[in-house]
Amino acid sequence: IHALGNNRTSAGTILDVDNNQIVLDPGIGTITQSAQAKIDLRNTNIILISSTQSTYCNDINALIDRDIIT
Repeated sequence: IHALGNNRTSAGTILDVDNNQIVLDPGIGTITQSAQAKIDLRNTNIILISSTQSTYCNDINALIDRDIIT
């Protein structure tokens, strides 16, 4: 929460490659940062996680469920 209060997030990386939206390590802030960048995460069809620590995968459940509020 302290990190988010200072606008620091670990939102990972979003790639658009050959009509595939790939999210690498959707950590804390992925949902909010992508909304600010006007990226629709509902178009994500590949999710890659490099660690189970929350800074790398905090927002994965929202991505999997496609339960994303924009």
